[in-house]
Amino acid sequence: MEKTIYEIRYNDWFRVRMESEREPMEEIEFVKAALEAVMADIVFRVRDHSGTMGDTETLWRWICTQIGFALQKTALAPNSEQGPLDTVISVVSRLKGETK
Repeated sequence: MEKTIYEIRYNDWFRVRMESEREPMEEIEFVKAALEAVMADIVFRVRDHSGTMGDTETLWRWICTQIGFALQKTALAPNSEQGPLDTVISVVSRLKGETK
């Protein structure tokens, strides 16, 4: 079977490239797999980082803020006047409530 190559580029700084030896993934499956790979990489890098707890907290605050900004561009977060971290909290609370 032919390899399927998925690639994300960011401002000519770096490229995330994934190869699949299975059937090609649907777009949403790729997004989930790419996010999981990037998050796993962040976790491993931060775990081995010799910085302070403040450095780690700053990084995760930034990550959650970026997730909040992304959520504000979706129908999940109709109140875009909230701060991005408040958006994350409200969306997660609503999603958590739906899974009970």
